[in-house]
Amino acid sequence: MTVAILTLQKHRGGIWISELAQRLASVTTAVELVNIETAVYDPLQLPWKLVVNRVSDAAPPAAVKATLAVLESARLQGIPVINGTSCFAIGCNKISHHAVVGSVGLSVPKSRVCRSAADAIESSASLRYPMLWKPNSGGFGAGIVSLPTAERLAELVQQDKLVMPEDGMALLQEKVDPRDGLTYRVWVLAGKVQCAVQVVQGDIGEGSAGSCMCSAVGPQSWQVPSKIAEGVEAVMQACDADCGSVELLFAADTVKYGEEPLYFDVNMLSTLPSGDVVGGDPWQALADFVVSRVPS
Repeated sequence: MTVAILTLQKHRGGIWISELAQRLASVTTAVELVNIETAVYDPLQLPWKLVVNRVSDAAPPAAVKATLAVLESARLQGIPVINGTSCFAIGCNKISHHAVVGSVGLSVPKSRVCRSAADAIESSASLRYPMLWKPNSGGFGAGIVSLPTAERLAELVQQDKLVMPEDGMALLQEKVDPRDGLTYRVWVLAGKVQCAVQVVQGDIGEGSAGSCMCSAVGPQSWQVPSKIAEGVEAVMQACDADCGSVELLFAADTVKYGEEPLYFDVNMLSTLPSGDVVGGDPWQALADFVVSRVPS
């Protein structure tokens, strides 16, 4: 059997690729890392038994289109796909993260979509400071700018320092300080919570990656409350995602933001924590799931 793992060339050595590829290689006859940016293939006859989409949700627009072409070609040929078109489209858009969370009745930090830096001035009137300027598509905290006051926002707009991302969309979002300085990431596999961690939140707006396992300091296993587990599973179901994660926090200022958790990131590719943190082997569980989807 041949399992294709779609990725970007620069990410071939990333832990979110290598850990899965190594485990799959031990139980399948062939695993092919497919560079989506240069892949050449017959669109009427893909050469794989199963396609695993591990393309970054922060991929450039051309790579996103190339990924969608392979995913849809596979679907139309009846080839199973792990994390197909629907969840990839949602994952690539922070705007859609908010929309899908809201669609299942969960709360997100208040935000507005901006198509230019100048839009932020008008949009800020309906939000509360402090705020964040967030590229619609980005990873590891790239491009996020902290806006503590209206004066700072006006200054950055005037100086042309609020950079619009390549897709021309950004979110102006209320910045919510997390209770006890903690944020939480919950991973879902095959519709059920797989594991979860809590980490100390870095300084958002200074390149913080939140609870990304590539850079998180001192992550600890977190026992997910049943209500939150149900909500996260509902988000993944609404995304039509086979695997992925959701990030959330509880507001330190409950008078301003309420008691309920706020969900602010949906990620189909986030690096799983190690077994030393959460117990077991999350990567092996993911590999076993992938193998279970390969046609006999």
